[in-house]
Amino acid sequence: REYKTKVDKLGFGGDLEEIIGTAYLAATYLEEVGFDKSKKVYVVGSTGITQELDDVGIQYLPIGPDTSIETRDLGSLGDVELDPHVYAVIAAMDLHISFTKLLKAA
Repeated sequence: REYKTKVDKLGFGGDLEEIIGTAYLAATYLEEVGFDKSKKVYVVGSTGITQELDDVGIQYLPIGPDTSIETRDLGSLGDVELDPHVYAVIAAMDLHISFTKLLKAA
């Protein structure tokens, strides 16, 4: 959907069904391989990904800044809690990228 808005603003036109982006491909891939929809996806990215996951009924953790650790003390990184229901990660451009997010994604 975000790409559709962008191409319209640029004057290219086209229908939503004709625009295939990586967020769509990631969500479609998870659906096609039978991703267990009772599990969650950790998204390092933006709303474009979460919109596509919504379309196929896949749950995900909230996106945006991760404030679970607000210190620069590397010793506290061992305190990062991982959600045991996350079984996949989708990574893309994230304006709120942090070491904590990278640690959770790994």
